[in-house]
Amino acid sequence: MLKYYCSCGYIMRLSIFDKKSIILEIKKIIDCSLSIVVADISGIKVNVMTYWRKLARENNIYLRVLRNNLLFRIVQGTKYECLKKKFIGPTIVAFSLKCPLDSIKLFKKFLDEEKKLKIKCLFYDDKYLPSKEIYSLSKFPSYNEAIILILFILKEISIFSFIKVLLNIYYVKNNNIN
Repeated sequence: MLKYYCSCGYIMRLSIFDKKSIILEIKKIIDCSLSIVVADISGIKVNVMTYWRKLARENNIYLRVLRNNLLFRIVQGTKYECLKKKFIGPTIVAFSLKCPLDSIKLFKKFLDEEKKLKIKCLFYDDKYLPSKEIYSLSKFPSYNEAIILILFILKEISIFSFIKVLLNIYYVKNNNIN
């Protein structure tokens, strides 16, 4: 049985009804998620996890620590079934709800701080990616960062600088002819 610690500190076991409701809740989240990151959290302290969850909520990332048996049932018969082999040991699953790279960047940030965290895999764009490829994806800009970069480039490349380049080309061509 799955153990659940209530606010008063007592251990409560989840009934089959509670497990089914958790499975339905996570299946709804999986349907609207853009990417899924699976990681091993053994050795991570509670205060770090609390801070991590706060950052995840701010970035529209749904973090959940679930038993492996529940995770098996959640992904069974879906396109995420390839993740089953990674549900070993204490597992945290992150679902990106707004931008697919947000959860990868969050994990990368905590990986720099917490050496015990191990990213197992990523499911993104209907593809299974092992942990080695995740690090290269974490360097890509997110949607908001890309918009900011484009606006910065457009600001820098104004019509005046374009005219200046054209005038320089004109002067270079005229000087070469003479």
